[in-house]
Amino acid sequence: MAPTTAQEIPSEKIYLLFQKNDGTYSKALGKKFIDGDKLNFNLYRFYFTHKKYHTRDTLSICDVKNYSLTEESELKEKEKKWRKDNENFLKKYFGGVWVIDRNGVFNPYIIEEIGNGKIVVYQVDFRNEGAIP
Repeated sequence: MAPTTAQEIPSEKIYLLFQKNDGTYSKALGKKFIDGDKLNFNLYRFYFTHKKYHTRDTLSICDVKNYSLTEESELKEKEKKWRKDNENFLKKYFGGVWVIDRNGVFNPYIIEEIGNGKIVVYQVDFRNEGAIP
């Protein structure tokens, strides 16, 4: 029997809306910037990276209704629920040590409105977490 990997546990697809900082928060938050060959998104609680091998789709703003948006404030509870739902698997294959970071729990996407009635949907990883290949 082949060894089981974390990739065999289904991650939850989530869509977060990028909203540019209106000056209410620290200038490091609500920011999009390029660092090397990565596009980075600093949301208000979590940070994400769009790498060159990730997908990116430009769509009509009308398509936003096709995505179930997740608020950043919901992520900790969603992660807790995912870990509870996968507890037996995690115990069996990881000895009860929940080593899977949020990149194993979620399959995140950032949706950004770019004007002219368009949005871009970026596949991203949680930045500064040990991304699971």
